[in-house]
This record gives sequence, structure tokens and C-alpha cells, in this order.
Amino acid sequence: MQVLYERCAAVDVGKDVIAVAARLPGEGRRDGRQTIRRTFRTFYGVLGEAARWLSSAGVTHVAMEATGIYSMPVYHALIEHGDFTQVLVCNAGHVKNVPGRKTDMADAEWLAHLLECGLLKASFIPPADIKAARDVLRYRAKVVQSRTSEVQRLGNVLQDAGIKIDSVPGRLNETWFKATKEGMYYGQCSELCGKDHAFMPIAVRVVNDAEFASWVEGAKKKYAANPSNSLASAGTAAQ
Repeated sequence: MQVLYERCAAVDVGKDVIAVAARLPGEGRRDGRQTIRRTFRTFYGVLGEAARWLSSAGVTHVAMEATGIYSMPVYHALIEHGDFTQVLVCNAGHVKNVPGRKTDMADAEWLAHLLECGLLKASFIPPADIKAARDVLRYRAKVVQSRTSEVQRLGNVLQDAGIKIDSVPGRLNETWFKATKEGMYYGQCSELCGKDHAFMPIAVRVVNDAEFASWVEGAKKKYAANPSNSLASAGTAAQ
């Protein structure tokens, strides 16, 4: 196959050790290419040493399989300490669909062969701010799931004790507050008004006793003058 990248390398990422295979021009070789192999520990300082070694060899492109949390420190070390045209983090499923040997150092060598021929496709690596927001949102989703699981467990315990708290409108873990100051208070709906209404914003205006009494008198006159707006009329119409 045609070689697109004269100097490239691939990294097989493990928890404690990475295997690095660099494909470089080699005089006297049958195909004019040579493979240099090295292994490095996965401490961040050592990963920086690996990046500098590849840069000193003139490597322009580096590829690795995406292996979750283990691949990201390697990626960041290559970006921070190396001077490469591109660092590719490849989808492991895509690489497995390309025939070849995939064991230990042979995995890195095969990735290097694929990379030099332009057969690898890089996965999307989000910018730092987007990645931070995504991590927070994913963690929040896990916390909400854990919280929901505990609420369901509490509901089962109460049902077993014959306490029917969840048989009336409300939530098992609902709370209340007493407003001590006038002003606007904001919160979220907990699906009391129907399914799929969770997290709808709620605004409560707190006023003093005199202002509230004045509002009640005005409301009585308003709804008395127009019965169709009253809650009773609304209930009758709904029936």
C-alpha cells in the first residue's frame, strides 16, 4: 500500500504499560521502512518522555485505540510534550474491523502500519470546556439515578410497613420551607401537575399579611363578577 505518513507511530495503551511502535524510513530494508519498538510506564512524567522521544524521531502522526480512562492521560501527554501534526484516538470497534494481529506489541505495530497508509479515522475529542461540562452532566445523571434508587427503596420499606405516603399527591422525599422575607422564590415542579412536567420552573411571590388580604378581597370581587373564571366553574366544566 501507498505510504501517506513517512514518520508515524502507534501506541497500545494498558493500565501500567504502553507499547509504542514507530514506523520510520529505513535504509537497506526491502520496503525501505523500519519499525522501532519501545515500552513505557504509564506515569505521567514517563509518558512525557515517550512524547519527546517520538518528537525527536521526527514522528508527525500518532495513533492509539480509545480505552476509556487509560487512553486520556496518554493523549494529553502527547499533546502537551510532543510536537505532532495530529494525534488520533481511534474507535476500538473500527480498528477491530480491520484485519490484523492484535496482541501486545504486535497491536501497536499493526496500528502503525494502518496509520502510515491512512486507514485509521480519528474519534472526536471535545475541547476542554465542553469535556468539563459533559463530565459534570454525566456525573449529575449518575447522582440522580442513585438518588432515585434510594427513594424507590424507601418507598418499598414504607409500603411494607403499611404507610401509603406515595398514594397521595407528592413525593416521598418532599420538603417544605417557611418564607421569612418578602420577595420572589424560585423552584422546580416535581411532576405534581402531571407526567413529564419535572423541572418546570416555579415562582412564588411572598408578600406581607396586609398586601395578601388586599389581594384576596380583590380576587373575590374579580371572580364574583366573572364566574366563568372561578375554580368551581372550571371544575364543573371539567366534569
